Amino acid sequence: AVSCAMNMLVVVQQGINDVLKEFDFPDLHIKIGIDSGENAIIEYGSTGTRAHIDILGYPMNVTAKITSLARPDHILIGDTTYQGLDLRIRERLTKLGLERQDYIDYRTGDAYIISSFGFDPK
Repeated sequence: AVSCAMNMLVVVQQGINDVLKEFDFPDLHIKIGIDSGENAIIEYGSTGTRAHIDILGYPMNVTAKITSLARPDHILIGDTTYQGLDLRIRERLTKLGLERQDYIDYRTGDAYIISSFGFDPK
């Protein structure tokens, strides 16, 4: 998921934005949040032919929150995902300072560590 997100940033910045510039449109910027863990798929409100399906869980909640913290053209990654990453990818990430972390790791009770990857087209 992290490699895919990094590639998404490259495609937007080096592909899509070049086309947008040709037509005098503003650049597109994206924010991505990623976390891992167990979620539940819930089906409710069935009308007999259609039901609403939702995904609930701590990772979904944290991912939504950390995505809102991301700056444009950045990926924020929760610690659960970070711990499973290859060392070559970990080396490209920066851990955010504790002052930005309002989320508690349900496993430890400590502040949940969030890491960042930013795209620099230069």
